[in-house]
Amino acid sequence: MSLESGCGLNSAQENKKVRNMLPGIDGIAHKSSERRGSGLLIAYGALALPIVLAEMPVVAYLPALYAKEVALGLGTIALIFALARLWDGFSDIMIGRLSDRYFLKMGRRKTWVIFGSPFLAAAVWFLSNPDKDAGLVYLVGWLTLFYTAHTVVKVPYLSWSAELATGYEQRNRVVAFREAGTVIGQMVFAASPLLFLSADASIGEVVHLLSVITVVFILLFVLPLLWCVPDSKTPVESRPNLQADMRAVYSNKPMLLLMMASLLISIGSGIIGSSAVFLVDIGLNLPNKIFILIFIQQCACIVSVPLVVYFSNRCGKHRVFVASLVLMAIAYVAAIFIPAGNHKIAYGLWVLFGICLAGIVVAPLSMIADIVDYDTAKTGAYRPGVYFSCYNLVQKLGLSIGVAVAFGLLDGLGFDPKLSVYSDDLAFKIKLVGFGIAAVLCVPACLLIFYYPINKQYHRQLRAEIDRAEKVKRCRSKHSACPGENIKAENNSLPLTSI
Repeated sequence: MSLESGCGLNSAQENKKVRNMLPGIDGIAHKSSERRGSGLLIAYGALALPIVLAEMPVVAYLPALYAKEVALGLGTIALIFALARLWDGFSDIMIGRLSDRYFLKMGRRKTWVIFGSPFLAAAVWFLSNPDKDAGLVYLVGWLTLFYTAHTVVKVPYLSWSAELATGYEQRNRVVAFREAGTVIGQMVFAASPLLFLSADASIGEVVHLLSVITVVFILLFVLPLLWCVPDSKTPVESRPNLQADMRAVYSNKPMLLLMMASLLISIGSGIIGSSAVFLVDIGLNLPNKIFILIFIQQCACIVSVPLVVYFSNRCGKHRVFVASLVLMAIAYVAAIFIPAGNHKIAYGLWVLFGICLAGIVVAPLSMIADIVDYDTAKTGAYRPGVYFSCYNLVQKLGLSIGVAVAFGLLDGLGFDPKLSVYSDDLAFKIKLVGFGIAAVLCVPACLLIFYYPINKQYHRQLRAEIDRAEKVKRCRSKHSACPGENIKAENNSLPLTSI
């Protein structure tokens, strides 16, 4: 399949349309094929640490905090958080589109990240430190601000990676630095209560500690972004409406394959994440070891990130993604049959989980940036914010489904978390629910990614077409006609290798 047939550029008229519509990504794009310095990438990746630190307590601790210490009803809390997640999903698409189109002189993504960071810090602080008399309005107000500010920061921040590097290999490196920050944030989340609080610390003390760390890190790490990380300042010339944006996403075969696979993976992650305490304490008979296992997993993950980048460059991102999913499925199946109370085997499996997690996290986020190039070559529009927000939305949807599936099945098994003694049969069924379903979901996800078409060679052709069209557009802005343009319009075939 040639680039033209694969991207729908089948006529001289459509090819001319691409050249006219293609947005200039000015200096940053033309320089982003070069190797970015480690210092710049550290400055970019550091903000991922407080972003994930802000996310995790909202899922793990805040519902219980408002139930125990603020005394709101469980049903009320569940409804508020469910509605907040709906708003979160809607705001992803909205902010993604807005960040592609509206910004100040400081830069396309930088404007949104810098603007949203103080609001995110404020929301984290007040949401995590409620007064005893805080009521329904307090929770709704601060939770809405939290999810809005979080989206304002995270979606443009993720989209920024597509503009910091345009090369197939260099994007792996950019995403690796950012996801290393994410993993370190997860390590801080797991280790902070163990290091700074007593074993009998209340949930309020844990959340307060994490909020202090998060606020400090947000304000500390957003400054290097302002001064050290380049950003595009060129306005997007073509502005498709929402319907056109969504039609482009859902007609984009590589994006559909990645979204469907990510949905399945996220459902599995939601099942394991929501039942992790039960899986470890009861299923594996390792009470109070959940934070140690999480810490081991994240250490293995961050050590494995350079290996993921290396093999992604050598073998292809989608192949590393598939290999990680296969190994993860094997590890999930093995976890079902771990002898109860065996610490050493559990620690070894969680190391394997961490190694696989590095590939499952880094590879797809780098693939999305390539998919943005595919869309730009196909339609002429430039909308990384839309693509990253759609991917983010699919992940959130999958995690939510996973929570519902896990608790629904556990309830169907007659599981009562208030009991202190459980039968071996029930412990095995808990492992089947958690690890078994996640392992099964990895299989169709592998098959979907197996057919993902964008490899290093094909991406090089995409970039060549985009760069050629950009040069023609710049030339036409200075001259009425450009050398080779008429030839290109008449003969729309490029010497591109089929995939």
